[in-house]
Amino acid sequence: MHRISKRELPRLAVVLAVGLAFGTTGCDRDAIRVYQAPKDPVAEPAAARETAAPAKPAWTAPAHWQEQAPGVMQVARFLAAPDAGRAEITVSVLPGDGGGLAANVNRWRGQMGLPAVEESDLAKLRIPIEVADAEAYAVELVAETTHRRMVAAGVARNGQTWFYKLVGDDAAVASEKDAFVEFARTVRYTP
Repeated sequence: MHRISKRELPRLAVVLAVGLAFGTTGCDRDAIRVYQAPKDPVAEPAAARETAAPAKPAWTAPAHWQEQAPGVMQVARFLAAPDAGRAEITVSVLPGDGGGLAANVNRWRGQMGLPAVEESDLAKLRIPIEVADAEAYAVELVAETTHRRMVAAGVARNGQTWFYKLVGDDAAVASEKDAFVEFARTVRYTP
């Protein structure tokens, strides 16, 4: 603890006097005004408007598919666990073409641990799918080293692309492929 000497007392008194003078000059209570201002309206960000939840289309999933809580960026998710292994079905939607056929196929190939392909090779990967009143494509990808398979479809409708993916154990996906393609093909979209 520091003791104040008699020599320091005059300096301390000056410091206290100056501090009190400055402290009281700004305290004019009559000059204080209180205002109530309305809150600024919170504008919805453009990105939120663009990614607002789309109207969920109507579909009929196979009875043995078990509906699950959708993940991030998913509209729906199902599990199919046939005797041949396990497969997951997901549904998502993106604005526009969602990146386009070549970009999507190569992204999916990356997810399967497969190398990218040239646009000229995409036709070899496509499987037939026809969707009423929509432009659609489907591909099948097989990763032989990991025994995994993916069937993915893109359906362009009303300025959005709906993506349907079936991915999992090779044999499970192979056994669910026809049911999956029929599921993606028969979805009924709201106008």
